[in-house]
Amino acid sequence: MSQGVESDQGNDGGAADILASPLVVRAPGPSIVPRFVGDLGDAIVRLDEAAFDEHRRMLSSELVREALAAQAAELARAREKSERLLLSILPGGVANQLKDGAATIAEAQDDVTVLFVDICGFTRLSGGSGAAEVVQMLNKVFSAFDALVELHSVEKIKAR
Repeated sequence: MSQGVESDQGNDGGAADILASPLVVRAPGPSIVPRFVGDLGDAIVRLDEAAFDEHRRMLSSELVREALAAQAAELARAREKSERLLLSILPGGVANQLKDGAATIAEAQDDVTVLFVDICGFTRLSGGSGAAEVVQMLNKVFSAFDALVELHSVEKIKAR
């Protein structure tokens, strides 16, 4: 009698087909059948573990790529926000020097005019107004100054 494995159903060789198909084993002696079935089960488990490990590695690397892409996007947004903030409080040339690592930033000017502005009566005026009204008023005042600065190509430096 020859050794062999027969299945009552056809299979395409996948582990699920082997597990789902009843096996008929012909062997020269009864002691070979349990060993064969045990070896077959061990082989299927090893195949499933290998497939699981490969799937886990692929999933893990995909998750790492997605996490890195998300962090890169978040970093780009933070840099853009930082850039806007820096340029809102410093002149472009000074901001660039600062970003380039300059420890001391000083520029000499041959001709300088300094204009200090104070809104007289601001405390009294703002005390009798709501917050939204105060913000609207200040927005109008500073927008007018910004328009004049741009019109005359002068540099505006904010001070406390």
